[in-house]
Amino acid sequence: MQGTLQALRGAHIAGASQYNRTILEDLTALALHLKQLNAAGHVFDELRGKVMSPLFFENSSRTYASFVAAMQKLGGSVVALPIEASSVSKGETVSDTVRTMDAYSDVIVLRHPSVDAMADASRVSRAPVLNAGNGSGEHPTQALLDVVTMLAELGRIDGKTVVLVGDLKHGRTVHSLARVLANFNVAALHFVAPAGLEMPDSVASELLAAGVATETHAALTPELVAEADVVYLTRTQKERFASAEAYEAVKGTYRMDAALLAHAKSDMVVMHPLPRNEELSTDVDGDRRAAYMRQMNYGLYARMALLLVVLGRADEHARVASAAMAPREAARAVDLSVSVLGHTFANPLMNAAGVCCSTTEELDSLLASASGTLITKSCTAQQRDGNPAPRFKPLPLGSINSMGLPNEGYEYYAEYVSHRAKGGAAAKPIFFSISGMTMQDSADMAAKLAAHPQGANVLLELNLSCPNVPGKPQIGYDMQDMRRYLEAVTAVYPRPFGVKLPPYFDMAHFDQAAEVLNAFPSVAFLTCINSVGNGLVIDDTCDTVAIKPKNGFGGIGGEYVLPTALANVNAFRTRCPEKVIIGCGGVLCGRDAYQHLLAGASLVQVGTQLWKEGPDAFRRIRDELQAHLARKGYGADRDAIGKLKVIE
Repeated sequence: MQGTLQALRGAHIAGASQYNRTILEDLTALALHLKQLNAAGHVFDELRGKVMSPLFFENSSRTYASFVAAMQKLGGSVVALPIEASSVSKGETVSDTVRTMDAYSDVIVLRHPSVDAMADASRVSRAPVLNAGNGSGEHPTQALLDVVTMLAELGRIDGKTVVLVGDLKHGRTVHSLARVLANFNVAALHFVAPAGLEMPDSVASELLAAGVATETHAALTPELVAEADVVYLTRTQKERFASAEAYEAVKGTYRMDAALLAHAKSDMVVMHPLPRNEELSTDVDGDRRAAYMRQMNYGLYARMALLLVVLGRADEHARVASAAMAPREAARAVDLSVSVLGHTFANPLMNAAGVCCSTTEELDSLLASASGTLITKSCTAQQRDGNPAPRFKPLPLGSINSMGLPNEGYEYYAEYVSHRAKGGAAAKPIFFSISGMTMQDSADMAAKLAAHPQGANVLLELNLSCPNVPGKPQIGYDMQDMRRYLEAVTAVYPRPFGVKLPPYFDMAHFDQAAEVLNAFPSVAFLTCINSVGNGLVIDDTCDTVAIKPKNGFGGIGGEYVLPTALANVNAFRTRCPEKVIIGCGGVLCGRDAYQHLLAGASLVQVGTQLWKEGPDAFRRIRDELQAHLARKGYGADRDAIGKLKVIE
């Protein structure tokens, strides 16, 4: 890797033609390596003593802020010169301004409305100049982060269909992106633009010379969206038009909204360099395929990588990133899709029903995450505040909680699935968890869900294991009660459903529970396990319990419970072979998820670690699981399910 990136050391980055495929892939590997280090809390100091000068003659939010953040994260300094306060107001030329900042800087980042500004700056600057946008010319650092985004989100660009939409005449981001895509074997490259705003002939000619076939369209049709792996939108560049009338005549020609996105593949991505106007509706934001906010984040690491390379400080990170590339490429070939319960999931990961899933905002963040599916908070018939705080305490190896089933009530979550569980490619399958305060409450909610307009598109889970509601025992420990609950729900719910179970610790209890569950063929899946209750955590610095409810008693989760969770997954896999097992408990990393699969789980829930890390945990755990399966020689995760060996 170091050898290929040496070509950029000390270089001006003027246009996308300076990137070849190897450089793009190596920069991507470096960027994702830096992202991983940053997530682990690594402190960078590679650019200590180096100075960056951003010269922005045009407004910017993301490009300016990400370059400044990138330089500072790497330990460098920034000399920010506000153009309006500089000698430019006195008539100073771009060349003289660049010469001035060259005297104080190790690298200059330049944005200017003139297409020629970058060439002028490159001629007079000793320090490398990075083009952050030269009028309607190019934006090569945006193209780099776009490639990083595509490779990170899709795994590869080869064989993918890319659709570029909007003002392709003035949009410098699409000029650079189209050029870098010529380095890959895309299946198809489509241009969608209003008359008069088509991709410039100069760009089209370069693509033709590189052997890239393109197709031009006047409309962004549902059929084109259905074919796309990437829809890349860009705004109509108002500032580039000669008159307001000319701009008004074409603005809003195209619009990506939820209705149009409903035609798209489940694993495609929508990208946008931002800022957006009418061309991208906010009703797309909650869709997991909306990658443009993640795209911004990739931009930070892409620019960190580029600064390290240009300033000659990338060698050690590049070496580590290069060593990680080969197994990562092998891992991407592992198929993580799971087809169970009448649905196909992109991967086996999901949240646990008690964590980060109470509100619309939290559920939307799960939809947008890298999880394969999601489940709502276990709900009661009415809104419930739960137990008094403090009721949750993170611990070195997990957590203790006595939440008391706080939730927004059945109707809140029913309304949510009305808008999100429309089936098809537009949404992930959604699990809907209920936990009535009485048996009748549970039956009533199940009956309502059976009649819900979107009821056929959700998967019902009956939670019989909440350990933290005063006066409400864990039904799963009373076999007669569990049988009565299942009879009541089966009587009103005509579709297959699942049961969330408490942890069992005795072989006789495994046998007894399995006997009850196997008597109900409509019980299609079992979630094993809820938190291990009741535990007690003491803070001996003040001789006090860690949480308030129940005098400190609560459910234990996280790393502490992994062996118990695996035992329950395996016990019910062997005793209930016709039922799908969902594993829950102790999943911090991909290896833990792999162990759940070995024990017999088809899907794997993440709880405590999701609370600690947020929805980004799914992407990390997914990638780690994929890599672990590759090292074990599996081509698909389903091949590992239930393959646990015993000692003869």
